[in-house]
Amino acid sequence: MSTSKRSQPPQPIRKPQATTAPPITVDSVYGKDQWKQATGLGETAWQQARRNGLAVLSCHGRSFVTGRAWLEYIEAQRRSV
Repeated sequence: MSTSKRSQPPQPIRKPQATTAPPITVDSVYGKDQWKQATGLGETAWQQARRNGLAVLSCHGRSFVTGRAWLEYIEAQRRSV
């Protein structure tokens, strides 16, 4: 006896659910990954922002950005356009 297998229709690829990051506040400090998640920007944007003057704090080999530094950076970029 032969049993024929019915082919199943392809399952749709499910994208992971996006998590909503809290807004950046002036009095907070963000690790690099937290900053990237909160801003929705990637590694290239991180590097470009650092080259363009974003104040980054380093501690124990890790990078941090204050909310104040990020908001000041955005304002400076706005004025230079």
